[in-house]
Amino acid sequence: MMQSLRASFLRLLRRWQFPAFLLLSVMPVFLAWLCINAPDALPSAYILFAAYTLLSGVCLAVPGRFRLTAGVVSCALLVALSFFVLAVQAYPPFLLLPAGLGALLLYALPLAARRFESEVPPYLYVAGIGIHVVFQFLHHYFIKTGGLSPYEPAAGVLTASLIGYIVLLLLSMNRISLDNATLARHRLPAGMRGLNTALTLLFAALSLALALMPAVIRGITFLWHTLANTLTRILAFLLSLLPAAEDPGMGTAGNSEPMLPGMLEIAEPSALAVLLEKIAYVLSMLFLIVGTVFLLCMLGRLLVRFAKKLVARLREYTSAASAEYEDEITDTREDGAQRETRFLRRGPRRSAQYSNTPAGRIRQIYARLMRRNAEWTQSSTARENLPESAAALYERARYSDHAVTAEDADRFSRDVRRL
Repeated sequence: MMQSLRASFLRLLRRWQFPAFLLLSVMPVFLAWLCINAPDALPSAYILFAAYTLLSGVCLAVPGRFRLTAGVVSCALLVALSFFVLAVQAYPPFLLLPAGLGALLLYALPLAARRFESEVPPYLYVAGIGIHVVFQFLHHYFIKTGGLSPYEPAAGVLTASLIGYIVLLLLSMNRISLDNATLARHRLPAGMRGLNTALTLLFAALSLALALMPAVIRGITFLWHTLANTLTRILAFLLSLLPAAEDPGMGTAGNSEPMLPGMLEIAEPSALAVLLEKIAYVLSMLFLIVGTVFLLCMLGRLLVRFAKKLVARLREYTSAASAEYEDEITDTREDGAQRETRFLRRGPRRSAQYSNTPAGRIRQIYARLMRRNAEWTQSSTARENLPESAAALYERARYSDHAVTAEDADRFSRDVRRL
């Protein structure tokens, strides 16, 4: 029961992307129209946007035969709601906002009623990207030139709609890539799809963090300066509480004689201040020494690890550069040529060059089969020519470092006896 409810909710959430995608695609147009004509009505317009999102989910949840009726009723509710939240009587063009939202809702219903694997039509991707790019460019252009943008009252919502649109776009592109990978013949496991969705959201979050890096740096700098100023004030307050030596140049309270310039002397720091200064100096030096030793140890371990990897790579390179590449297909072809001109052959057969081991025996049998079966092409593999068990034994003997026993060679011979 719980699994069916969860599947139904995920299916509804999946289809909910179509009305949300349409709203986020044209959101800059609505916001720009409101900012230019009635910026004070923006909070009320946000209520209409939320009502559109809720009503679209209700329309998708009802059965298909009632969906169009639910869409028409939702459009009427949006118009009625605009009379309560917007001053339609004072400014009739406000009706354009619920009318546009109702048109989007009715347009999204057929898209959401398609197959579960269907995605948003490609022209909507292009239109949404174009709208957001144009309005973002205009917004920043006005800021750079005039210092004040007409879209400033809705700047935050404009940016949030762009982020939401990009997230839905990336999720849709991810699903399209998965369907193309399987040629749309079968659905991938839910775990794999969930992993790809999580990776897509992580990529979107990292991209957003990278785009916000200047603001993050400014925030960290502000916090650092605030912390430094706070610590300075706390330290100054603590120092003010320390007792200071009596200034002889100031005289007593009853002495009204004027001070001479030579009588003013600098007060010596107290013993507690000197002790705290020495303790701070020792702790700083100790921290510096321990940190330096720790960094040197880490650097040494990294250098040792790098040297080991470098030596291992050099060994692999030396082994690969000095090894002779030998392929079974090449050997078979040369065997065939030698068999045709047998009377000219003076050296031993090439198949005799295999080692006298179970692995060499398996490779020799396969080379003999390649010569015997002319329909096996030179580009074919053991997986295409041999039974599954025999192919696995051949690949172990040919490519793996695992030991091959005499029983494996006998089993390989029995498996390919009928070929």
